[in-house]
Amino acid sequence: MHYVLNRLKMTSIYHVPAGSVITIIGAGGKTTCVHGLADHYRQRGQKVLVTTTTKMGLEEPCASSLVDIKNGFASGNYVFAGTPIFHKGMKKIETLPEEVLRSAFKLADVTLIEGDGAARRSFKVPKDYEPVVPAETTHIIISAGMKAVGLTIEEGAYYPEGVVVCLTGGKPLDSDGQVVACRGCVDFPVDEGSVLTPALMAEAYKRTYVNQLRREHPEAVIYVMASQAEPEREAFADEFLSCFEAEPVCLLKQANGIVEEVRLSR
Repeated sequence: MHYVLNRLKMTSIYHVPAGSVITIIGAGGKTTCVHGLADHYRQRGQKVLVTTTTKMGLEEPCASSLVDIKNGFASGNYVFAGTPIFHKGMKKIETLPEEVLRSAFKLADVTLIEGDGAARRSFKVPKDYEPVVPAETTHIIISAGMKAVGLTIEEGAYYPEGVVVCLTGGKPLDSDGQVVACRGCVDFPVDEGSVLTPALMAEAYKRTYVNQLRREHPEAVIYVMASQAEPEREAFADEFLSCFEAEPVCLLKQANGIVEEVRLSR
């Protein structure tokens, strides 16, 4: 099996229209993806805003107000923006005030948002309040890191108990601690000691992220990305992406910081 340019609507992540808001979620390679795409759009002469709706590592200079963002675009085509904080001994940013964020979207040609947290793990399923995807989002990239393959759910996943609940007949617990049933799903006999495989990771994403985002953001183009897909893990990435052949999503693969648009071709 090999990969060629994506077939679904021929929707290229490298050629998005002005006003696009791209939110990157999931685990493994999100920040790398954000900066790689930002560099591409900047080289095309587009004005790029990079920010977060959760937390993200601080980059200097950092615009923290609408005036700062306007000034940044007056002198260049790249602005990194957020509210600086000190979190667990590290300098980070968190989301801008809502009204500032929404006004900032109108100043950029492309906005790139890191909209999920994974505590540096390569795999996760969302908790009930995740991911944080603005309503203005036009493109959503769901990342899964192939470094998680071969690790146990406990070792490789952020929120491992949610992964287990998802695969054994539901999805992560809601805010009241209740399991939400996954009708029509085939259950998998896993626990936190079970080893993560590309197929299990894909099934968890289909039951959580993909279903949730198709419901909540029906107009957005959804991409599933196999990140950390360097040569020694490329076969894992191929197997993971093949599980989405019947899904209405676009497929991406990221290795060595480069995002490749792909489609299945047997």
